[in-house]
Amino acid sequence: MLTHHPNSPVHSELRSRLLRFPRALSSNRVVFWALARWQIAVILSVAAYVFVATVVLDLAYRHLCLGAILIGLAASGRTGAKRFLLDWFPLLLFWIGYDAMRDFAALIEPRVAVTLPYAVEMKLFGWMAGGQVPAIYFLKLLTISPWRPLVQGVAEGFYWSHFVVIPAYMLCLWWTPPTPPLFRRFVYGITLLHVLTLATYYIYPAAPPWYVYHFGFQPPPGELLTNSLFLPTPLLFKSLWAANPNYFAAIPSLHGAYPVFLLLMLGLHNRHRWLVVGYGLGVWLATIVLGDHYIIDLILGALYAWVSAWIVSCYREKTPALGAAASEKPAEETVTA
Repeated sequence: MLTHHPNSPVHSELRSRLLRFPRALSSNRVVFWALARWQIAVILSVAAYVFVATVVLDLAYRHLCLGAILIGLAASGRTGAKRFLLDWFPLLLFWIGYDAMRDFAALIEPRVAVTLPYAVEMKLFGWMAGGQVPAIYFLKLLTISPWRPLVQGVAEGFYWSHFVVIPAYMLCLWWTPPTPPLFRRFVYGITLLHVLTLATYYIYPAAPPWYVYHFGFQPPPGELLTNSLFLPTPLLFKSLWAANPNYFAAIPSLHGAYPVFLLLMLGLHNRHRWLVVGYGLGVWLATIVLGDHYIIDLILGALYAWVSAWIVSCYREKTPALGAAASEKPAEETVTA
């Protein structure tokens, strides 16, 4: 029978493995329970979301699809899925909050501001279009222009581009782990921007220029909320209107806010700043040409973006400074304090 000396290399390796086994088992157990907790948290959150959508809101196919996607990500158990859910969670909350506004449409409709935004726009910018509101002037001009299909196509390309440009930029920042601080600042800033705009949409709902162009200064007809075919607009606009959760979210304009926020987060000295400026001017001009926003809506959107970016930048700049100041204190002062 073959035996080994207790101090032989074989026995030494065996002892080291046995000593490492409890620690490895404990570590794996911690990882397992941590993974289980976040998965359970996601599943319970989805269940609560569906319950609220059923009881308070009007449960729809979109709610079930979102819940299925979230549960699928959690069920995968992948580290990337957990990281994605944690990092993009604020934007998910914005979508849920914005989507929920469709259930408050009946409360918002009687308070829609129609005359005041028009009057302020006329006072400030009526000189730009010969005594007319610029957005309504372009709407009238497009109806008789032979270049209407081309102009509308280009304008709509810029108008809808923010659904691609902003998420694509954020995805490029986020894609390679670990998540960079710039992405987190971007998410925190844009979440603050969304909270401010959602609150304003509810407190002060405002009609866009195209509403004044088609319906004048009368209060919103009830048919607008129940039948999109009532709109004297192209079929595409009718479909988008029917899917829109907030019919009177004109002030402030997120189309005006997003390019400014992107520019501020990139930095005014970034080498791509002129590309962002050109893109922003295209989006601003497109919203005016299509009659979707007044110029004052865009300016207020830019102001909201500046406030949000400024708050995030203050947090970014002050936190390291405080940490550096604390580290520079002498040991005697730290103890006596």
